[in-house]
Amino acid sequence: MTKISSTMLSVGTLLRRAEDTGAAVRVLVQGTWLDGRVLGCDGLGAVLDDGNGRQSLVRLDSVVAVTFSRAQMEEPDAARAHGGGASGPGAAGASFLRRDGSTWTTDKDGLLLALLASEILGATGRTPSEHYADLVAQHGDPAYARIDAAATREEKAKLGALSPDDVGATTLAGEPITAKLTEAPGNGAKIGGLKVTTESAWFAARPSGTEDVYKVYAESFRGPEHLAQVQDEAREVVSTALG
Repeated sequence: MTKISSTMLSVGTLLRRAEDTGAAVRVLVQGTWLDGRVLGCDGLGAVLDDGNGRQSLVRLDSVVAVTFSRAQMEEPDAARAHGGGASGPGAAGASFLRRDGSTWTTDKDGLLLALLASEILGATGRTPSEHYADLVAQHGDPAYARIDAAATREEKAKLGALSPDDVGATTLAGEPITAKLTEAPGNGAKIGGLKVTTESAWFAARPSGTEDVYKVYAESFRGPEHLAQVQDEAREVVSTALG
């Protein structure tokens, strides 16, 4: 098994950045420079396309040097400049997307998040916590919590199959409901539960796969007291929808 070195991580990070932005690179391998754009890169190797129909598979541990245009690294191809993003589930880890919206990589152990935090600090001179504090000052400090509610197997099955039309509520914790979701807006995939949003809060309810409960995830930008109200009414909304 190939041992991963810090040099490989640096080269790999650079080549993945080139892949995301579409930047051309030159890679020095065993005394030979290879030119092209990165089609793909994992922890061990990368595929370069020279633009003339020739592709090369390069092992990261054989790369001596990489040259690139800083401007190209900072300015993505127009074809790829459709935004990008990352999301983190409640348990741990994260999923990172390419600029075209497709999955770049998933990370269960937090290594990529740690590398991203280091890059943010290196590029901006400020920690992610400091950037977060700026967002809190601008948008407010959200209160978040998860609670469980008892449910039979039949109720869990019904919750997983709800449609927005099954939800009759029009307000949540004193605010008009702005959306009732049972499918992901981006691709229409079933979320296996219900999400309800207002201007300053939201909750999502999903059946547990191991216990006779459903889980209520909730967040409010109006503080802990409003969050508690959201949680209470969320259980009422779900209970009514389940009949």
